[in-house]
Amino acid sequence: MGSTRAVKTALSRAETHLARARDAYVPTPTGLAETLTGWPYSMFGDPSGFRCSVFGAGPRVLEPSAGDGRLVAAILDADPDAQVVAVEPDDARRAAIAGRAAGDDPDRASDRVARVTVHGGTFEEYAAQNPYSPAFDAVIMNPPFSLPDRPRVWIDHVLLAWDLLLPGGRLAAVVPNSLAMPGKAGTRLAELLAQHGGTDVHDVDRAAVKEGFPSRVRVLYLVKPMPTGGGRPSYLIRPVEGKPVKVRALDVRPRAAMERPVQEYSDWSDGYRLRVVRYAGTCASCARLLWTHDDGGEPPLSWAACSVLDPAEDGKTGPQIGLCLECASHSDRWARAHELAAPWWTDTDTEPAGPAVYPGDLGVGLYVTVPGVDGHGRNLTITGWVAADPEPTDRGGAAAVVVKLRTRAGVGVALAELYVDPAARVTVHDAPAADAPTPPPVADAQPEPEPVTVPDVAPPPFVSGWRDVEQLSLI
Repeated sequence: MGSTRAVKTALSRAETHLARARDAYVPTPTGLAETLTGWPYSMFGDPSGFRCSVFGAGPRVLEPSAGDGRLVAAILDADPDAQVVAVEPDDARRAAIAGRAAGDDPDRASDRVARVTVHGGTFEEYAAQNPYSPAFDAVIMNPPFSLPDRPRVWIDHVLLAWDLLLPGGRLAAVVPNSLAMPGKAGTRLAELLAQHGGTDVHDVDRAAVKEGFPSRVRVLYLVKPMPTGGGRPSYLIRPVEGKPVKVRALDVRPRAAMERPVQEYSDWSDGYRLRVVRYAGTCASCARLLWTHDDGGEPPLSWAACSVLDPAEDGKTGPQIGLCLECASHSDRWARAHELAAPWWTDTDTEPAGPAVYPGDLGVGLYVTVPGVDGHGRNLTITGWVAADPEPTDRGGAAAVVVKLRTRAGVGVALAELYVDPAARVTVHDAPAADAPTPPPVADAQPEPEPVTVPDVAPPPFVSGWRDVEQLSLI
């Protein structure tokens, strides 16, 4: 009898593993779920550490591979005010989501369930049916790693989730420990990680491993950058100008930074005095939004206060670099911000190589150094010959100037295109005419494809404990 029961148990487990293999479903372990859901609300990535209301009341959070609702429940545990959208194609697992979302407190069960909207079908189908995106403040996900016809489907899911994030939004995902990222999709994700995120290794408990979960995975983190004027990183502090909008309560969420960047409110912490606050940029270390008051004081929410690295204190000139008060008190994060400032600061007593002009004033044939952002969103500074008259445009809701440059690429010539802040400093150099490249006309030139590489850089500092992305692979 005992042997018969053991055989039935083994068969049942085998059937479960086969079913999971077909759709790559494995329940998220409790400890991993707490890590995923804690990070968007924590200061430095430690889910047990200091938390704050990054998104304000009622953030929209997406769980695109909801399973039976374990991550949905964890999201509501981390933020009881969240509005959760859960997507799950399996009927049985989808039916179980409400039960898990209810939680253990019967007095709060109905409110928690009401905060969850469940959609059937695949993640791809949901995104196709909801084209008015981005729409989410955060995405918390444990995507399928591999399907029979899509061996690295997790890459597609992470990229699709990224496209659904609002500016300032945060994404946390479980991904394979190997982090192999081949093809165009893998290249795009590698670039996003290098610019806007990082990963951390997570060892899974034995009970979850017995259920079919990998013993070691990575948690991938990404922060959607805030829109800025042509090529300027958001950590270059520049308070928004304009008249304030009167608000009943101070709102420092990412949405408010775009919709109400200048606010007049009654400060309850200072005798209800009327104050004007302006969105100024983001912290160079943790990517948190920073706000500054016209009267020079701090906001009642001290974590949103704007500290800065001032180039004048280092005997340099250039823009101020944003730091939140917490990061300003940590020497390693302060040092990282100094590294980011280096390309934007110049020595006060150093003469520029040539006269400084604005990008809109450039003429064809000038040999210049231009700071800007390329079509992939990367901040670059390029030296080359102006290939065409600069063209004014709009990028991310801010004015920009398109500057096309010809640069040497080995024995040939490459065409580079940058979106440049109209107020950016462009340095004009003296260049021998013999050194100027003579390529075909601009209309016939095509940019040379860049080699597929992963930048060898330290992980972005806004998640504590991130490790170097040394295991990135594109093969």
